[in-house]
Amino acid sequence: RTAFKEKDMDNITLYHAPVSYYSQKVRLYLLEKGLNFSEKVVDLVSRDNLKPDFLKINPKGEIPVLKHGETFIPDSSKIFFYGEENLGGKDLFPEAKREEIKQMHNLIHSLPIEIVTYGCVMFPELMQDPIIPYFARRRLRNYVLNDVSQNKIRKEMIGVSEDLLDAYEKKLELQDYKKKILTSKAKIEEAISNVEDVLNVVEEHLEKMHKELQTTEPIFLFGNDITIADIDLSILIGRLRFIGLEKRFLPQSTFNKKTNELGDSPDDNIIRPYLRQYIAQIEKRPAFQNVVLSAYTYRMMMKLFAVSTFKQNENLFIGAGIFVAVAAIGLYFYKKM
Repeated sequence: RTAFKEKDMDNITLYHAPVSYYSQKVRLYLLEKGLNFSEKVVDLVSRDNLKPDFLKINPKGEIPVLKHGETFIPDSSKIFFYGEENLGGKDLFPEAKREEIKQMHNLIHSLPIEIVTYGCVMFPELMQDPIIPYFARRRLRNYVLNDVSQNKIRKEMIGVSEDLLDAYEKKLELQDYKKKILTSKAKIEEAISNVEDVLNVVEEHLEKMHKELQTTEPIFLFGNDITIADIDLSILIGRLRFIGLEKRFLPQSTFNKKTNELGDSPDDNIIRPYLRQYIAQIEKRPAFQNVVLSAYTYRMMMKLFAVSTFKQNENLFIGAGIFVAVAAIGLYFYKKM
């Protein structure tokens, strides 16, 4: 069995997993730039990211990785800046506001999103109406608590060549560190608090931009054109919804998402009105729908966790879990229409 599954085009190839936060960033980035690219889906359940053929591409065993010609670029942030210098397409890093855009990008990119994601799975009382289905949350929780990941890495280390051992050792160290963090509710709440701080900065920034441009119409972070900072914020919003934190930061209000109306008094009884308007605009973009809201993404999520659960001989649970999850996702998209 080959480690990767092919999809499409050109001299740009993206190694990714559709449900990976950082992979979603790069997919959205490439689509918003209007670039043709081929995709190779890395099977994380089978640990294809720790197999020799992938470790030769990225010794850290992390996704995403972008291949441009014969050059391999790991890390979503590095891919953004490489892309702006080398890939052509739409300019998402305009020179006039480059320093401000980079600061916002760094702020959002620095969030410990993996800790927030797994932390909510570990402590489900932190979530409200998550999209990620129960059986997937259960599987992820067991993955952390039962040392499944560490054991798989140790098995794969047997007989591996000397030059790849270092990558496996570093992965083991990282897994041990994550487990210590993810079993501490205080650490998870601290990470979630960091997200709230960033959203407050974003709200203040959007309000300032609206005043500068003297408009109540929807805008992006730096005006009428999307930038790499908008890529970061868009995927963050998608992830918060996925893990059931959206309502924590954006509780129900009188804001009308269909018309994008802020109302006469944005501050009256509305939490983060400018961010709400921003989200309503982002959700309409085809690229966002393709990456975050697409049936393909959820189908891959189902496959990811269903295969993992099947390997643990939980056949009945898979059937029930998939049925409930598909019904829930169908209902979610029906409500969005």
